[in-house]
Amino acid sequence: MVKYQDYTILCEAELDYLRETVKSVPAGDVVVCGTLRGGDVMAMMDVSPDRNYVVVDSFKGLSEPHKVKDNGTPHKASEFSIEGGRPAFEKNFKRAKAPLPQEIHQMYITEESIKVVKDRPVSLVWADLDFWEPTLSVFNHFAPMLVKDGKILTHDLDFSHTPGIRTAVHDSKLPFVRVEPFNIGLYVKRS
Repeated sequence: MVKYQDYTILCEAELDYLRETVKSVPAGDVVVCGTLRGGDVMAMMDVSPDRNYVVVDSFKGLSEPHKVKDNGTPHKASEFSIEGGRPAFEKNFKRAKAPLPQEIHQMYITEESIKVVKDRPVSLVWADLDFWEPTLSVFNHFAPMLVKDGKILTHDLDFSHTPGIRTAVHDSKLPFVRVEPFNIGLYVKRS
């Protein structure tokens, strides 16, 4: 079993991909939007500990799906909640003997709420949000903050249960590509 696997629903290969990606991006903050139990954050912090890590999550599960943009999703609001909320999330770090991220913002992500995360140089954004509105809000907010060669990754790009992710990628107008064999979308800022 991979280190921190107990604290995530990502597979071992996806965690390895996140580790390799965070080691390869230029200097800048790492932003994780939608983490559930924190294993993805722990894995990245383990291999690149000298960065500022920013976590944004409701710790209450998914927000409401958009009636049109997320049409067809079987996921429901509050699904994927961590029992015990943010305190349980923080306790996972203690159990794993991992340091807490430097910034934790608890919210359902919207175009307005994400603005509490202030402008800064960002090297990597990892978005695992399942629905259209929070995903597009993250893309719109953080893409302008990306440093040259910074990356945005989104989970579940072509997963049938998360049609809003593909729609958010389309609506963002950012040139995402699909990372094989994963279902991860990748955007790299080139200028």
